[in-house]
Amino acid sequence: AGERLRAALGDAVTVLGRAMPERTHWLFAVLVDEADALVAALRRAGFDGARGTSTIAAIDAAPERPDARAVTCEGWAERVVFLPAYPEVPETDRDRMAAVVREHAAKRAVPL
Repeated sequence: AGERLRAALGDAVTVLGRAMPERTHWLFAVLVDEADALVAALRRAGFDGARGTSTIAAIDAAPERPDARAVTCEGWAERVVFLPAYPEVPETDRDRMAAVVREHAAKRAVPL
């Protein structure tokens, strides 16, 4: 279910964990601009997108290595949205959800 959703999203958003050789998608997280607006759009379409994150966070650099900050990860909390991608979500609904996410991302794309 998660791999199908990942494919349906294409390159519209960053899927966290996409480069992992083995993915289980027990938690399907995407990064978007204006995350609260995406959650609202998902809810209007009947999907339970979520913003809350209590267990995913960038960890602080070790005191002896302040240059080793996880800079890339530090901004995730403001941009992460969790999508329901469990197998019980029908494929047609996952495709519809992907369309909502792609539309949201396209509206916020910065023109070249």
